[in-house]
Amino acid sequence: KTISRSIGVDLGLLMGVARIESRFNPRAKNRRSGASGLMQIMPSTGRYFKCGNLMNAKGNLECGARVLKRYIKYFDGNLTYGIAAYHSGPVSPKKRKKAGKLPKNFYYVEKVLQARSRFLRKGCT
Repeated sequence: KTISRSIGVDLGLLMGVARIESRFNPRAKNRRSGASGLMQIMPSTGRYFKCGNLMNAKGNLECGARVLKRYIKYFDGNLTYGIAAYHSGPVSPKKRKKAGKLPKNFYYVEKVLQARSRFLRKGCT
């Protein structure tokens, strides 16, 4: 709750991303991309946001919250495109939004929003 409040990101949304990205596993590591931790932060994103050790659960969650907030703000509060950008970067979602289309990774967005809803109803499961 503290990270969610201090960064200004909905706790349910933060938990939804963590659930889909890592299934709440703070040691999760994507062998192909190098993304790591609860929020599956890419090493380059971690460096850009000056996140420090991405395998530190609290730091990773805080970094992910900052990244997520930035993308939601970039898309003027639109969760669909903000979440899509968290997953793929902003280029493709920006093009799709401009064309009036859903993001290519809309399935990911749906999964995050479903996980958010589940968290708000039942907590971390």
